[in-house]
Amino acid sequence: MLESFKSKFKEVFMEWQDTILIVGGLGEIKVYKIVESQREISKHEWKSVYHPELITDLDFIEAHKRLHEIVTDEAGRLGHDTLEELSIENTRRERILKDAANVIKQTIETLNPKNVMLSYTKEYINKLESYLDPKVKSKIKKIVPADLIKVPADKLLKHFS
Repeated sequence: MLESFKSKFKEVFMEWQDTILIVGGLGEIKVYKIVESQREISKHEWKSVYHPELITDLDFIEAHKRLHEIVTDEAGRLGHDTLEELSIENTRRERILKDAANVIKQTIETLNPKNVMLSYTKEYINKLESYLDPKVKSKIKKIVPADLIKVPADKLLKHFS
């Protein structure tokens, strides 16, 4: 019983040590470093707790723009998307996902963490993964297909456990 507890404790401890969380959606990426702190649980007893600490928060401005803000020709617009507009929208989305993959790559190369956990909007996670470099993919230990951008930092770890 005690050996099982020690093994589980070591596994959890190793999972968060030297780990970063990358949380993103089509218009934003947040990077958190997992930090350890001590919390007093009784007069002479302390417990290690882990929590995410925000390192950076990047906005992809283009992702927040509407198509009519980019395309200036409004002639013939009847509230329906044309094939050209759909093509432009798909191209924008692809560019944003490639930019996000590049940001993830640069972040991992710069911080060089032992473990990376990634969360990205469910709708785009597969496409994003296809743009990630194989060396980057090898560092990612867990992928959560969910939009966790607005989740408070103190609630993030439970999504990756």
